[in-house]
Amino acid sequence: MGQQWIAILEQGNTAFKQKQYAQAGLHYTEVLAEAKRNLKQQPFLTEDNLHLVNEFWACTQYAATAAQKNGQWSEAETIYLEAHDVLSELMVNLNNRLLYRAFVLTKFKGLFYALANLYVSNQQTDKLNAYVKKHQPKLLQWARELDMGSKQGLGMN
Repeated sequence: MGQQWIAILEQGNTAFKQKQYAQAGLHYTEVLAEAKRNLKQQPFLTEDNLHLVNEFWACTQYAATAAQKNGQWSEAETIYLEAHDVLSELMVNLNNRLLYRAFVLTKFKGLFYALANLYVSNQQTDKLNAYVKKHQPKLLQWARELDMGSKQGLGMN
């Protein structure tokens, strides 16, 4: 991420520390959009662009947390669900080596738990149950695929 985006992220951090969550959310959402663009421009993950996954995930967390602190639960949910879609695309892209897909899976699991926490905190257990029912089989399948690939030595290095 360039200096311009780091400056905007720092503005978001300053606003967040001052409990100006709406302002922080605007900055974080702007940086999140750029992180998403940067990540989606990559045809597949490499050692050189893997940091984009970290940047995207960090910006997702910042933006969703600011939305939650501002009482915008549906906005936070939307941020997490959009991140879900982006990370899912990386997981199903078989051009990504198993090692990098395993890395994305760890971020995806973090997203899964963050969204579950959002639902529980907002007493939306019906949404949590629906989300788990819909996505748990996919998570388990990806974990099995990655485990099988690592045992067979298929591109994990």
